[in-house]
Amino acid sequence: MEKATKFMKKKIKNKENLIENILTNGVTIFAGSPKIGKTFFLLQMASALSSKNSYFLGNKCLFTKVLYFSNETSKIEIKSRLDKLTAFDNLYLNFNRNLGINDIELEIFNNKKTKNERLLLIIDTLQNINYAQNFDNNNYKDMYKLINQYMQLSEKHNCSFILVHHLNKSKDPNIFNSINGSVAMTGSAENLMILTKDDDNEYQLLIESRYMASNTFNLTRKENGFFDCKNSEKLLVSNNIDINTLTNFIALQKEKFIEASASEICAKAHLKFITSNILYKELQKNEEFLKQCHITFSYKKSNGSRKIKIELKEDEENETC
Repeated sequence: MEKATKFMKKKIKNKENLIENILTNGVTIFAGSPKIGKTFFLLQMASALSSKNSYFLGNKCLFTKVLYFSNETSKIEIKSRLDKLTAFDNLYLNFNRNLGINDIELEIFNNKKTKNERLLLIIDTLQNINYAQNFDNNNYKDMYKLINQYMQLSEKHNCSFILVHHLNKSKDPNIFNSINGSVAMTGSAENLMILTKDDDNEYQLLIESRYMASNTFNLTRKENGFFDCKNSEKLLVSNNIDINTLTNFIALQKEKFIEASASEICAKAHLKFITSNILYKELQKNEEFLKQCHITFSYKKSNGSRKIKIELKEDEENETC
């Protein structure tokens, strides 16, 4: 045991955003349906992270060494995907289909030259790793132990993991409950990312994290396979928004409020797109000004969607700010 007063005097490094608004360091489960494009998506991400001064989906990346372990996709398929990418200066590939957890730790030893060097290991896929024991995918204790092995490696070696997994066929309104296996997986991992595609070929990247606000990116997929944010949702390096423009927009609404995703609000109000996390922070930063304009705001999650409500009080709708 350690006394709390002594513990609070310790300097503990905060989590880094390897990709702003998308990925913190630690252990992440990345899931999606078969053939949806998970491998290309992650190679595109790895390419951005392993290149200096790079962006992924419009968000700034920290230069990171990336080890990509492919135990399901063939070398031919990986090469065909890498042929479409232009930069992967610090990306390394491993095609061992008989890889064990001890082999992964050995690769960390071999590739991490200094304690503070950023290292991300992408395990594609989680279930094809050889572990010291058999794990029941639907057993809580088993899945907790499995994910905990990666948590321990992450803490021991100051590195990060993305563990590729699949979705089940459940119709749970909370998409994160559709990650295959026991809830121990989603409960013990630090970050969750899900790539989805609907019947209209519309893609979404959904993110849950212990260390940053939940987020949703509406994506398009180009003919060459690249994923990108929709044009109306391009994230600029500057995340400042024009609060005056936003408040005037709300005042002009017939219902005197708008309740929608961050991207929808910014598109309708002709604001540059920013993520829900940053939009809400901007609203909080300008809360006193908004109160003077009789405008309130709130943030909620419902059935897997994330919406911000901005409202002008009806009994004061004739007031101006």
